[in-house]
Amino acid sequence: MSKKNLILMLVAHECYFKQCDSFKLRAEKGSQSAKISGEDVPFSPEEASFFQSVAETYVPLLNMLGSLWADSIPFKLSIVISPTLCALLSDAYLKTRYLKWLSDRIAFAEREVVRCSGNLELKKRAEKCLADANKSLSDYTDVYAMKLLEKFREYEKMGLVELLATSATHAFLPHFADIPEALNAQIEAGLISHRHFFGSQPDGFWLPYLGYCNPLARVLRSYNINYTVVDSRAVLFSQKRPQAGIFSPVRTDGFLSVLASDNDVKPLIERFKSSHLYRDEENDVGFELPIEELSPLVEADAPRIETGCKYYASSSEFYDTKKAAAQVNADAEEFVSSRVEKLTKARELLKDVIPEDYSAIDVCTINANDIGKNWHEGFSWLESVIRKVAASDIELSTAREIVAEQIKLQRLDLFPCAASGSGFGEDMLDSMNDRMLVYARTSSLRMIDLTERFPNDTGIKARLLNLASREILLSQSGDLPSLVHDSSSLAFAEKSFNNDIEAFSTVYDSLGSNSVSTEWLTSVEKDHPIFPWINYRIFSKKK
Repeated sequence: MSKKNLILMLVAHECYFKQCDSFKLRAEKGSQSAKISGEDVPFSPEEASFFQSVAETYVPLLNMLGSLWADSIPFKLSIVISPTLCALLSDAYLKTRYLKWLSDRIAFAEREVVRCSGNLELKKRAEKCLADANKSLSDYTDVYAMKLLEKFREYEKMGLVELLATSATHAFLPHFADIPEALNAQIEAGLISHRHFFGSQPDGFWLPYLGYCNPLARVLRSYNINYTVVDSRAVLFSQKRPQAGIFSPVRTDGFLSVLASDNDVKPLIERFKSSHLYRDEENDVGFELPIEELSPLVEADAPRIETGCKYYASSSEFYDTKKAAAQVNADAEEFVSSRVEKLTKARELLKDVIPEDYSAIDVCTINANDIGKNWHEGFSWLESVIRKVAASDIELSTAREIVAEQIKLQRLDLFPCAASGSGFGEDMLDSMNDRMLVYARTSSLRMIDLTERFPNDTGIKARLLNLASREILLSQSGDLPSLVHDSSSLAFAEKSFNNDIEAFSTVYDSLGSNSVSTEWLTSVEKDHPIFPWINYRIFSKKK
């Protein structure tokens, strides 16, 4: 193994949206056959956003891995695929809906080619958008047979990808640090989901929002997790000076190995994305054409959504693929050069700290949508980075390999922090969303009480308790307070949260009065199908 190692860690996550009434009501607009087939049912904004991520992030990620493998380029990646994303990608109804969404985009792009036929430059770009839409459909159905998770699992078995586990619903775990049963439930459900979808026991665990506090270390170790990743401030601001800075793993008092994410990476990628030569992701004809011309993608009374037909660069000139490709190459070269320079200096300055047979590491954590859905050229850039690293004197590695390589690690009391807000996750708890945390914590305590009162129940009561545990996990999601804080999808976030709390409260009251509506239970189980394998005892107190 090289003595200078780069760890590229992609984080793939989507907010779970099927528990929201807006999703259910849209489905009810169609006939019974439409509910089953997904035809003639309007797409909610949350659906459209998720489908856009599939088309522009997750399929291109697999295409990139396939391209590197076909060209025998040595690479290793660490990837986090959250349980909620796994649930959405494996949902049979959403798979059918995605095919309908792609077909509608293809039909719209075909009309755009006709509309733009009077302008040669516009027509060329409309034809490119049509070709991209057709390729998305072909890749999803023919190349991956609608089974994206199985393909990621194959790459893990080949030793090219390491899949990390994460919490069940992307909860900001420090908010529940004083409720160990809630932490246990989020972590345990996340690990069960990982084994369910990927059939493996993970070594690493991704902390959502990189939110870290001291109680997490012992909880993770109790589930046989060997390492996690934290924001660099957790290491740099620890009480004892880190001997190797962020360039070597450290360990906690509970013998959990910890790697520090390099905070220089995100602003660097943001600067790359802002190039005037790259495609303008906000300049979509779906926001410009008269609403009547957007059929079949948008109904007359529906919110406008992106169509995928984008013809301009950020400079407001026509998008030029050749110029963009040249910029991709330049940006990839700059990124690799900066990593080589940083690791070379670290190796030299820390030669007395990091033993010769150990590696100096740089951990680059990247949100998958930041280089997919939000950056058209992002995966071309990442593929170019990987190819250039293969020709450099640094080496790609997985987090698992680095932790296994190093036996003696410095013990540190890590500084509690996060990668959101200004470093403390304060955006997850403010005057706009604090109500959510109050209800989520109170309901969590009540769920723990239910496991004490009904420790061995079966049948209808067990179904009720299992449903209650799912609703609590969903209410703990960090996505919802984050959306409220940003005032984006505000109505969706509040409605989803209210649905979760109301469903749990109904279960709580039903068990208290010993009166159960099986019709209501069956309906909610159908509408909230996430984690069908769940056992409510994950919230029980550990003896």
